Parts: sequence; C-alpha cells; structure tokens
Amino acid sequence: MKNCYKLAITAAIVGFGLGTLNVAQAATLSLSSSNQGLWSTVSGNQTENDNYFTGRLGTDLYHNFFTFDLSALAEVSTATLQIQRFEGSGDRTNTLGFFDVSTSADVLSQKENNPNVNIYNDLGSGKNYGTFNVSTFGNRDEILSFILNSNAIADINARSGKFF
Repeated sequence: MKNCYKLAITAAIVGFGLGTLNVAQAATLSLSSSNQGLWSTVSGNQTENDNYFTGRLGTDLYHNFFTFDLSALAEVSTATLQIQRFEGSGDRTNTLGFFDVSTSADVLSQKENNPNVNIYNDLGSGKNYGTFNVSTFGNRDEILSFILNSNAIADINARSGKFF
C-alpha cells in the first residue's frame, strides 16, 4: 500500500463495516468489481483491473476508489473501512488517507474512460475521512481496519439510501 487513498480505493475489499445503527445493529456492505477500481493520469484502459494500488508504479501515478450502496442503511454512529493488505512496496511505513469524492459512482465505475486527470485529482483530495500510518509489509491476507472520523460519519448519514 502506498500514500493517498480516497474513499475510493480499490480491490478485493472485505467489507465496509458500519458500526452501530439506530437499533444497535451492525451492517457490512460488500463490493463487486463495478464498485471499485483505479484511475491514473497516464495509463491506458483499466477496465479489467480491479486491484487496488495507490501511489507510483514506474512513472505512473494511481488513485483508487470504492463505492457503497447505502440503500438499506439506517443512520450510523461509527464506520470502519476494512481492506485486505495484499502486497506493498516502498518505505516500511506509509501514510494512508481516505477522502470524500465528488465524482459520481456511475462515472467512477466507467473505468474504460481511464485515464482522466480530473477524476484522478478528485480521488486524491477533498474532505479527510482519516489519515493512518500503515506498515507497508505484512501478511498479504491480513485485514486492515480503519476507523473513520466524524466527517465520514456525517457524509455516510447524508447519503443514506443512495450511493456513497
């Protein structure tokens, strides 16, 4: 894993665990390949690539995304993003940031339009949902959990019944 993610990352995600709901229940939202992907400024078609990678690979830069269908979700008070580590490179520890995204979920899923500088930039900026120091190396099957901040909780609740 490398630097800057967005709530918008990519890959085989295990789930977006949303803590306690109004009725003290927990929900886990899963992703399909159309709900995740990566965007760059220079690389060609990424339609078939559902891996997640953020940072630099050679001279190419990447940002990732995840989207979630919140149609069956009530109000939440906590949110934890869980993703599988897979493989990392670079420094032993990198800073990982999650951010909001203004590009709509349906546009993000149209990865055949990659590269797109505007979408790439959108995925690397915005309202911060949490910043974490992450060990780059470890068990590739490990599930990493990131407790998202109040900005994320407010935006999740504002998007209840829609895509996030």
